[in-house]
Amino acid sequence: MSDPQQGEAYADYIASELGEEHRRRDNLQGRSQWLVSSSAVLLTLMTGIAVFTQFSQPVAVPGWLQAGYVIALAALVAAVAAGIWAGRAYRYRVADGSTLSLMLGEHWGDDHVDARNLVAKLRVAEIASLRHGNNLMAKWVLAGQVSQLSFVVLFTISALLTAAAATPAG
Repeated sequence: MSDPQQGEAYADYIASELGEEHRRRDNLQGRSQWLVSSSAVLLTLMTGIAVFTQFSQPVAVPGWLQAGYVIALAALVAAVAAGIWAGRAYRYRVADGSTLSLMLGEHWGDDHVDARNLVAKLRVAEIASLRHGNNLMAKWVLAGQVSQLSFVVLFTISALLTAAAATPAG
């Protein structure tokens, strides 16, 4: 007869890992939402700066500097897109209804060690699939953060160069 506590340490560890992956997913989803929200704030800030820095006369902005603004705006759009893509629902494996029904029927009489082993196997499959989705989500969040930082740098440089080179048009 096997020890009734057999595998408890493994089962406990697996349960805590599953909890960590769920917390990681929740954190990454929050970060992806923050990415979208903060990009909207940056766009509003950019528009506000443009309104408040209007010159009394129209200013000629060279084409290369206009390209800087366009690239900055494209970086912001990329940040929003990455945030939305990161926040999408990733599939992960959970025990299906038939497996759960088997636990209540055919496996109801299993001894404690066998039951613990079956549950641990199901949790490991869930962890593996959650981790895969979380890793993809983390990559998209990072890409969005890099895009957002690129926007801030490009827009700031373009705005400073516009202000420094401001010459009335015409």
